[in-house]
Amino acid sequence: MSVKFNDIMKKFYEDEMLGIQTEDAPANSVASGGVDMPADAVSKKKQKEMQKKSYDGRTKEARAFMKRMLELKSKRESAFRKSVKEGMDNFGEEYLNEANVDVLKKIVKDKQNNKIKLKDGTVRVDLFTASALTQALEKVRPDTKKKMEDIINKGGKAQFMKLVGVVFK
Repeated sequence: MSVKFNDIMKKFYEDEMLGIQTEDAPANSVASGGVDMPADAVSKKKQKEMQKKSYDGRTKEARAFMKRMLELKSKRESAFRKSVKEGMDNFGEEYLNEANVDVLKKIVKDKQNNKIKLKDGTVRVDLFTASALTQALEKVRPDTKKKMEDIINKGGKAQFMKLVGVVFK
């Protein structure tokens, strides 16, 4: 079933919501100088309607609206600040919670330095050191490998640095 253009236009002109509405201002231009503007181009009734629709920031309703909007904005900002702070507090925890040997392997894989958490603090390990430690872990005997992993995962900074010195010799 097709609808004809004339039927659509008929509905357009008959429907008050869609059709031609009364103009707020004349369609011809005053700026060109050819037309004089009447003193009261908009009727008194139309002026009152326009005054009711216009926004006045001095009214009680407008002040209440602005107060409500500012409260919502501050609530959004505080929630955002809270989420950012939590994100900053938890930043890097995914590496601190897993075994340090896995972190060393990840450093080599990603070619990025990272921190590892030891018993008495954290140490930033670069790619070269991480690569040397992981290669040494692969080449040593199983009992020595277990000792090295214990130092890397459960040892302190001094033990870790001593292990790094031994691996580099």
